Amino acid sequence: MGNSNTTSSKAAMENNLLSFFVLNCENGNEFRNDVDKKEILKYQKHKLSVTIKYNGNEKSISCDYYKNSVWNKGVIQHPLVSNVNSCTIALGCSTSKKAPKYREIEFEFGQYQEGQVISLQFFKEGSTQEEQQQEYTQDGADEVPMETTSGGNGHPTTLNIIFTKNLLNLKNEVNSIIKETRNSDSHYSFLFPFEDDDFDNGDIILYSGSSPVSEIIRDRFCRPWSHVGIVVKTYPFINQIKGQELSEEPVLYVMESTGKEGIKDPFRKTQSLTGVNIFPLRDRIKEYGGYNVQAIRLNTPFNQRQKERWLTNCFEMHGARVPFDVFQGAVLLLERLRQWNQVSDKSVFCSELAAICLFRAGVLDDDENYPANTDPGEVSEFKCFKGSRIRFLKYDI
Repeated sequence: MGNSNTTSSKAAMENNLLSFFVLNCENGNEFRNDVDKKEILKYQKHKLSVTIKYNGNEKSISCDYYKNSVWNKGVIQHPLVSNVNSCTIALGCSTSKKAPKYREIEFEFGQYQEGQVISLQFFKEGSTQEEQQQEYTQDGADEVPMETTSGGNGHPTTLNIIFTKNLLNLKNEVNSIIKETRNSDSHYSFLFPFEDDDFDNGDIILYSGSSPVSEIIRDRFCRPWSHVGIVVKTYPFINQIKGQELSEEPVLYVMESTGKEGIKDPFRKTQSLTGVNIFPLRDRIKEYGGYNVQAIRLNTPFNQRQKERWLTNCFEMHGARVPFDVFQGAVLLLERLRQWNQVSDKSVFCSELAAICLFRAGVLDDDENYPANTDPGEVSEFKCFKGSRIRFLKYDI
């Protein structure tokens, strides 16, 4: 029997390969909903693995075991055998005695649509047949629950995947979700389509970077994200050019405190290399140099007063040309020193920017208002996002 295990890999863009892209695991039922720092660290240093057994061979892909674990370039590929039309998929962690044991799923190819997000429901060993009402859902959606009810064996853990037997054909389809990204004809990602009405002011964009610093941030705080931005939905900047029409509809942007980027801030005449910038959301997603991009919506949209506060504060921060706080990021990586790691108007870290703007809009409680000590993944745990859904926007292959 063949056997291999890897943490990440690049997909071979070929037909006649059974390709499984493992996106993420919705394992919130294994963590208390009112997550404290100790709880979020319960599987620190452990790996969560997906194993696919096909035609007498098995291959595994693993990722760090976090709440809402994400596989970065999580692909498993087997040579396709024409008369073998099923495989077995297993989910688990072999290095922690506390980790749950899940029943394997028999995956019949004919039951699923290729090139779509499939949500597989894994039940713990010991769950009854009655509790296992449905093993999967597939509706083309790329949203998955942020929170899952905690409790006994009957509450499933969701694994989100995409599968295909002909990856090259899928890439060449007219409306394929596989696109060239990073201004490169050799770099491909799943780009999940969305409409302008799908997002609004106050939603957040979560990034999983590929740099060594991004790896340190994820490892230090045991969350799958290393950077965060905030959605700003407003009318585009208009240059005073004769004949230029005014936009009738607001446009989606993302505001971030970031280092040097390759795309321009359309609200500045000259590009600011570091600091608070606003980018067109679609351009930013496509050209982002990290592994994947996800989004979480506010559980309750802003009212008119909150929206006005939000936009006023966002453009105040943007207009002040507040620089990116490299020092603040280093402090977060080293330790949470609440005694002296204070909020500053002179520089700002990415998650600090998000926390400040959300608080000033009036949607953060006082006990959440520690912007200088908030890491990117922690923003996703704010009460204003509780019960919302994670939505994939980009996934590197």
